[in-house]
Amino acid sequence: MDLNKEISGFKDSFTQGGVLTRTLLIFGFIFTVSSITSIASKVVEWKGFILGALNFYQLYFVGSVSKAALFIGFQYSNTEIHVATLSSTCVIVGMRLLASGQKIAFREINKEYNSELVPSMAIYWLLGFVIPIGIWVWYGASDPVIRPWYVIFVSVFYPVFIVAPKYIMSKFGWVNYERGYFSYAKSYYAYMVTIFIVVGTLAAVNSGLQENQPIKSMKPTANASAD
Repeated sequence: MDLNKEISGFKDSFTQGGVLTRTLLIFGFIFTVSSITSIASKVVEWKGFILGALNFYQLYFVGSVSKAALFIGFQYSNTEIHVATLSSTCVIVGMRLLASGQKIAFREINKEYNSELVPSMAIYWLLGFVIPIGIWVWYGASDPVIRPWYVIFVSVFYPVFIVAPKYIMSKFGWVNYERGYFSYAKSYYAYMVTIFIVVGTLAAVNSGLQENQPIKSMKPTANASAD
């Protein structure tokens, strides 16, 4: 392996990449340079990081949503909050990816035909705003049947549901498919991993702040009896 070439490639990717790419490169580099003898300890550390993120999410997000919903007459079970959160996140990320793909498609069209067409992003931002709100209102105002595993399946394979319609319509010439210029799958999973890393980091910071809080000494009261 050419070490200089690997380092040069890492620098180029880090310089040219966006925030998501840089975040994943940093965490990937940290994990890669860890020695083989410390794999077991790394697994334990990542287990603690994951559990901390889940506990932080459960305590501060799920608990806050449950309490806030009561003020507007909504009531959510924990399962409904989990499903609504996952569904909303997928929709928002998906609409952002579609908007990004549309920009790239028009960029390539403008290069090919020497034009200056500008795509409209309004529909993606509108759907990314209205659909999550609709999901939360639906779950809070009614009592729908929740099938969490269906939602998990869709969220894991969500890029397929984004790409498949574009691929089919591109065969009929209805849309332009950005294959070779933009990867919906890589971008989607990068977004989801970054969101989880952010939550885990906040959980770690919160845990550190709580552990470092000074313990107040107990002062004897005036009525305390002497030994």
